[in-house]
Amino acid sequence: MKKLFIFSGTIVIVLVTIVLFRTFTIADFQPELAEVTAVGEVDPLALEHLSEALRFKTISHHPAMMDKQAFDTLGSWMRVTYPNFFRSVEVDTVSTHTYIIKWSGASSEKPILFMAHQDVVPVDASTENEWVAGAFDGQIVDDYLYGRGALDDKGSMIALLEAAESLCSKNFTPAQDYWFCFGQDEEIGGANGAELASAWFEEKGIKFDWVLDEGGIISKGIIPGIEPPVGLIGIAEKGYISVTIRANYEGGHSSMPRDTNSITVLSEAIQALNKSPFPPSLDGPMEGFLQYIAPYSSFSLKTAAANRWLLEDVILKTYMKTPSGAALVRTTWSPTIIRAGVKDNVIPETAVLTCNSRILPGHTTEDVLNHYRAALEGLPVDVEVYDLAIDPSPVSSYQSEAFERIGSVARATFAEEQLIVAPYLVIGATDGRHMYNVTDQVYRFYPFVFESDDLARLHGMNERISRANFEKGVEFYRNLMSQP
Repeated sequence: MKKLFIFSGTIVIVLVTIVLFRTFTIADFQPELAEVTAVGEVDPLALEHLSEALRFKTISHHPAMMDKQAFDTLGSWMRVTYPNFFRSVEVDTVSTHTYIIKWSGASSEKPILFMAHQDVVPVDASTENEWVAGAFDGQIVDDYLYGRGALDDKGSMIALLEAAESLCSKNFTPAQDYWFCFGQDEEIGGANGAELASAWFEEKGIKFDWVLDEGGIISKGIIPGIEPPVGLIGIAEKGYISVTIRANYEGGHSSMPRDTNSITVLSEAIQALNKSPFPPSLDGPMEGFLQYIAPYSSFSLKTAAANRWLLEDVILKTYMKTPSGAALVRTTWSPTIIRAGVKDNVIPETAVLTCNSRILPGHTTEDVLNHYRAALEGLPVDVEVYDLAIDPSPVSSYQSEAFERIGSVARATFAEEQLIVAPYLVIGATDGRHMYNVTDQVYRFYPFVFESDDLARLHGMNERISRANFEKGVEFYRNLMSQP
């Protein structure tokens, strides 16, 4: 017994020693700060220019409902507001209002594509009076610009234009060709914008070294256990599928109900799906995310990240505690629509449940559909795809020169804030996913700082950006474009 006790104690000591050694010698993957060349101050009217852009109601609707005049006037406004840039570039238009812009560099090798979109989501009419300033008035209140698109995504588009205009005004020539694609319908899938632009590039044989679109943010105080702000550089985005679960069962009068009907079948289906969640995983983007943030994390998170071989379950359980954390480590599912019944005293013969899933890289839409069907096996339901089904994007490398360039420039631009960067899985869909036929590397990054209350402003009330935040974003793009 004594020998067993000694042996067990020795094993514990060895394990603790290994865990502590790995924790205190954990590698730091942060890119070095890029060398950035001072090119003067950001135009003091930059935020006012974004304010003007927000007044154009370029709202995403069904294509037949598109306000072409709003897009026309925004396009004309861009040419007037950024004359040096538009004198230096070639502009093509695909579809009706998606602009493809080429800024020729010293070399045509390894061209880069910068993306943003002109369209914005509608504003809920019932909340209009709750905005600090009108959603399309472009008002600046206490150095914050309020309006739909301030963050998503006119903020990015105007910051790109401000950066390029500043460089063109100084007769700057980029090291390689820079291309820009400003889509018209990202918020409704990009089929008439970025998707057609991608086909245009492919037809002309243009291949990009890498692409930068919207996506990851600079997170400040949002990620638990991390003190410095984190630049989340998206290297992939989750897939998307909605499924319909249809129950057909004998109906009748509610005065003589059976134990089972179409609605009770759907309630059983929901319970069955709740009992069959998709398994969590730290592979792919999350593996890189943990590698990059671990040295700057709380001791407990650093210990777990340095010892995944022993503590992976602890990490997964930690992320699974919150909806936002769970979304990063597993394919999700949620019931979103139920349709059943037309009268309060009639039991419906048909009830239909619609569920939405966001798919982790490594799974496919077919995998998810099969998972639903397996979980519901034995129930009298039909399971089919509802409308759109999109596989997860390929995963771009976080060990590439492109990731290093984006990360090093971000860290240099936000050096005072002691920014760190990390690869990241983007939960939503972006126009960048349409570009994999013309590049192997798509990265997704908003160069703007978000605090916790800012996340609800995206597509919500009081979307806004501060002057300092916007000007830093312009500085980031300018630093990125001026790299040799």
